[in-house]
Amino acid sequence: MIIADIGPYGKALVLDGRIQTTTGDEYLYHEPIIHLPSLLHGGPKKVLILGGADLGAAREALKWKSVEQVVVIDIDGDVVELCAQYLPEIAQDCSDDERCKLIVGDALKYIDETDETYDVIIGDLTDPIENGPSIELFTRSFYEKVKRCLNKSGVYVTQAGTISLREEKVFPRVANTLKTLFKEVVPFSSFIPTYGTPLGFLASSDSKLVTKLTADEINEKLDSDLHNGRETLKFLDGTSFLGLLGLPANVRASIQSESTVYK
Repeated sequence: MIIADIGPYGKALVLDGRIQTTTGDEYLYHEPIIHLPSLLHGGPKKVLILGGADLGAAREALKWKSVEQVVVIDIDGDVVELCAQYLPEIAQDCSDDERCKLIVGDALKYIDETDETYDVIIGDLTDPIENGPSIELFTRSFYEKVKRCLNKSGVYVTQAGTISLREEKVFPRVANTLKTLFKEVVPFSSFIPTYGTPLGFLASSDSKLVTKLTADEINEKLDSDLHNGRETLKFLDGTSFLGLLGLPANVRASIQSESTVYK
């Protein structure tokens, strides 16, 4: 576990030889994973972030005027401390915001035991790798527990691995797993230079997720519902929001034809 300076990408958090995030392009991950589901929800008050040790997702959630509480739960206290000490530009001042609560603990255990419900739940988790240790956080049994913690109109969004030929089956399989539980599953992606390939996300809900909005409608929503409006964002606006939803045809076809469910 190291912090390294990697030139134009700024400082990087490296775990087990793999870059997890950088100060140079983290916003290309954190803005989509928070603002797309929040826009689809319309006005979340309570947000739960599973993972998110660097607090970048929490930073973005706190930009919403409607948000009254953000709970972040990450299992690795060492990473939490390292990010706070060496990557403070990611969290900025969200750790001082009384709406934000950081818990060092097991997200799976928290989901099992909590009686709280949330408007938006974020799976800011390590990549799903088949037969890997984190795959249990991408299974139907885990999603059943997540769904129990969602309010009636709640939205769950998770990063679901890269969209690449090397791992072409994982993203569609996570999507299909979610489709067995939720009425609506919206796939989207964001290209993050650090990873060298688009990263896939999935937003799920039992409420209708309206994605057929114009760029102007999205911009109006961001300007009215965020503290300081679009000025607080580097990447996301109406045009880029619509771009996130534009997955390649072969990826859409893979999701449509996939039958595997992670149980």
